[in-house]
Amino acid sequence: MLAVSLRVENLHFGYPEVDVLDGVDFEVKRGQLCVIIGANGSGKSTTLMLIAGFLEPKEGKIIFEFENNTVTDRYQRLKMIGYLSPHVGLYPVMSVRENLEFICSLKGISSEEAIFIVSEFGVPLNRSFSKLSSGMVQKVKWALALANLPPVLLLDEPWQNMDKEGIEISSNFLKGYLSKGGIAVVTTPLDTDFLDCDVKVFL
Repeated sequence: MLAVSLRVENLHFGYPEVDVLDGVDFEVKRGQLCVIIGANGSGKSTTLMLIAGFLEPKEGKIIFEFENNTVTDRYQRLKMIGYLSPHVGLYPVMSVRENLEFICSLKGISSEEAIFIVSEFGVPLNRSFSKLSSGMVQKVKWALALANLPPVLLLDEPWQNMDKEGIEISSNFLKGYLSKGGIAVVTTPLDTDFLDCDVKVFL
């Protein structure tokens, strides 16, 4: 079930030694791409972790709006996202296929689509995860994030270490996801990375 909108209202977050976010507001509707732009340490990754439900804001609301209900609980939001981040680790002792099957089983979804996406990237399914290049690791993370058409897709600097072909393939997957009515939020340090996005948020 795809969301109608994602709303972030008056979002505040900080650590004891520093405030990170001070009143962030934006809305992303079905089929739209939102880009969060900011320098290193500006709170881009933190914003995604708050939306996902990994962190609790000091103040403000994060709302997933559906046709027949509204979700604000952070633990419910965790079940409704596809998430790509440098902070997400996988299992080096397992093969690529074993990682996909195991992570998808934890999420209660089929691994079929994730395996298809990884195959489209050309990543060997039977290779040990510890033997993958950093670009191949990023491609596996793309597959896990996109699997099973999540209502909200959160991508934290998603093209790090990827080659030109990988960027093109993943961009096409992202366009396909949005064309089906998904909501995507992407972080980047550069304003020039996404010239045709629907919503821009500057931190």
